[in-house]
Parts: sequence; C-alpha cells; structure tokens
Amino acid sequence: VRRSLFSQANSIGNTFFSGNTIGAAALSKLPMTALASTCASMAMPPIGLGTYLMSPSSVPQAISSAIASGYRRIDCAPVYFNEDVIGDALASEFDSNTIDRKDLFITSKLPNPFHRREHVEIALRKTLNDLRLEYIDLYLIHWPVAFKYVDIDPDKRGYDNEDIDESDGGELIDPTVSVAETWSAMEDLVDKDLVRHICVSN
Repeated sequence: VRRSLFSQANSIGNTFFSGNTIGAAALSKLPMTALASTCASMAMPPIGLGTYLMSPSSVPQAISSAIASGYRRIDCAPVYFNEDVIGDALASEFDSNTIDRKDLFITSKLPNPFHRREHVEIALRKTLNDLRLEYIDLYLIHWPVAFKYVDIDPDKRGYDNEDIDESDGGELIDPTVSVAETWSAMEDLVDKDLVRHICVSN
C-alpha cells in the first residue's frame, strides 16, 4: 500500500520556536516519532517549527536559530505568505553546510483554490519553487473545502496578494470539487516523487 494518511500530523508536536525554551541537547535526544495508519507508516521529528504568523523579516533568524537548536521539522503553508523567504533561509543553511536537506522534514499544504485535479500539481510546483526544494516530505490538504480557482504563475516566487486565502464569506467555495478528486491528484504527486507523504489537515 502506497499512501500515508495522518489526520493529526499537522498538529502533533508542532510548536512555535521560542528561542530558549527547548535546548539543543534536549532536542537532539528526541527520537523520530513513528505515526502509523492502516495505510503505511511514517516517521517524523516530534518537535516542529511552526511558521504561521511569522513575519518575513523574522524568518532568516528563526530558521537559523531553530536548526542550530536541533529543530528538524518545519511546518509551512502558502497561505502563511512567507514560503519564499523560508526557501531563501533554507538555501542559506544548505549552502553553508549547516545541515543537509535529507535531515530536515518539511511540511507544506495545498491551498483551497487548487483542489481540482488539474490545479493540484501547479500549486505544489509553486510551493517547491518558493521553498527552493525538489520535494516535500509531507503535503497536506490544508482545509478539505475547495474554493474557486485563482490563477497563479508557479514560476514566480512569492505572492502579490492574499487572494488564495479569500473565500468571500463562503461565496467562493466550489462544491463541485470532491475531496476524493483532490486526494487522487495528490497521490499522483507521490508517484512523481514530488512529495513523500500526503495527508489531510484541519
């Protein structure tokens, strides 16, 4: 069986980095936590750096300090509107040989306007471009509700506005797109080695 489904994967152990609350020595002793479902099993670091509400200006120091302190899981999302800056910070860490890509567990999420089959990979490739990565360890359906499509350029890093996070009071919800359609398209991303695991958040 090829797939991993962990409905709580986004929340378990996910913390905001707070500087000196957890020391590097303590973090280094934490084992990878195996989360199992009826489909498969997945191991990920139990402590994660959450990037929600993290301002772009604070990202470089937060990423650097978190990695130095032993954080190995970083939780991202396009609707946090900072993935491009996170990507630059990660690239800096990789270029300085502080850490290897294989030693980090990176999570990101599929925004609501891209749930239709033909839009799922476009959204992922945009995230990969923003994060400057070749693959995502865990890719989540951020919310299992589809919005009407918002046109984006996957080759352009960052976002000019926050349209991808706008439902207009529910008016932009698209009831014609099923979760099954979205999930099937996400399975294709696993087959293409663009993501390692897929999941549902919220």
